[in-house]
Amino acid sequence: MYDVNLTDDQLILGIKGTLSVMESRVLKASRFQGQEHKAQRGALYKLVAPGSRCVDGKSLVKAPNGRVQEAIAWVFAQFRELWSVRQVFKWCHEEGSELPVNKSLPGKVQLVWQLPT
Repeated sequence: MYDVNLTDDQLILGIKGTLSVMESRVLKASRFQGQEHKAQRGALYKLVAPGSRCVDGKSLVKAPNGRVQEAIAWVFAQFRELWSVRQVFKWCHEEGSELPVNKSLPGKVQLVWQLPT
């Protein structure tokens, strides 16, 4: 048991705290480097965008859902008309237009429609 009133114990606790912080930073950097390597070789898929799906864990293809494809095409058309992502965002909220979003649930991904965020 350490006594924080003793200088030697304060020093030991300070060193342990510093080592703990450094260990967590090294682990975080290692995870980040692993993700970076996967991304460089094209194998990193976190959450696939709506309108796409991952086939064989390697490649992305368009999803066959026509409603989703129409919604995505509509967003790009609105952007070409308004020339501002913020204006498209505001227009969606004013009109109550919901867009497809992939939500990650334990063990699966589900497509839901919601206002853009």
